[in-house]
Amino acid sequence: MEVKQLSFAYRNKRKRKGSYLENVLNEISFSITEGKITTIIGANGCGKSTLLKLMTKNLIPNHGKILLNGKNIRRINQKEFARMVAVVHQNNKISGEMTVEQLVSYGRTPYYSFWNGDKEKNLEIVEWAMAVTNIKDYRNQAVETLSGGQRQRVFIAMALAQKTKILFLDEPTTYLDIRHQIELLEMIQTLNKQYGITIIMVLHDINHALYYSDEVIGLKEGKLLLQGKPDEVITEETIEKLYDIHLKISYHNQRKIVQMVR
Repeated sequence: MEVKQLSFAYRNKRKRKGSYLENVLNEISFSITEGKITTIIGANGCGKSTLLKLMTKNLIPNHGKILLNGKNIRRINQKEFARMVAVVHQNNKISGEMTVEQLVSYGRTPYYSFWNGDKEKNLEIVEWAMAVTNIKDYRNQAVETLSGGQRQRVFIAMALAQKTKILFLDEPTTYLDIRHQIELLEMIQTLNKQYGITIIMVLHDINHALYYSDEVIGLKEGKLLLQGKPDEVITEETIEKLYDIHLKISYHNQRKIVQMVR
């Protein structure tokens, strides 16, 4: 996926008369490396989630374009796009007492026109998605009764059931305790390494970005501040530019660790 001179602004109404455009992203350009884990980092309000929404056709840019396999994603219809890209949003809601297996099965929706002819294949893919996310034991349980970590795995399984080569994750560790954060990130890393899924995710924790990413993209006030291998581009200087705070970096087993204290 390639992003070219992408800009996005929304119209903000004044308290009195008129309105004005407030920029969120400004002339951003970069490419996502196929088969890698790319993490978007930056302070609150820098445009991370907006960028993710633009790359997943949930928002339309005011300027620029996003290319997938050389084609502008605005020219790809939603059903075709859903066979190429899967998304797990930050806040996922479901209604009623839907079971785990039912929800995961919705990942096959982009293929519904072929359902009758490929029913066995669809069932196999749902089984596979539940197996790789380790949720088969909960298949008949209502999703709303699960813990936060289990529920997040279910939504990832639904995305995997789409059988796409690209997976977007918007702050997947939000609301999870540290144990479930690590377990989830290790699972994401396994999905990438074993199945070659290109993963683009938004994270707040810099150390998680350092440890679980092949590349990072850093945003500052709607502009691209850095992109590259985490060990190379995450430094004390770039952290201060991104977050307006100076944090020291130390090393453990030859790996960088950002000290989350002044």
